[in-house]
Amino acid sequence: MVWLQNSSGGRYDWGTDAAHVRGIQKFTTHQYLNAIVLLASALAVAHHSERAAA
Repeated sequence: MVWLQNSSGGRYDWGTDAAHVRGIQKFTTHQYLNAIVLLASALAVAHHSERAAA
């Protein structure tokens, strides 16, 4: 686990526990990530097709 000190003397937890997602949040997060990857892939294919046609 990684701890970082903030300016007021408190600590921020930037370890795996801070990024841990459970239950429906895990499912929703996974779906959002899938949608982002799908969109990025579609944009890359469209850009490649546009350049190949020119």
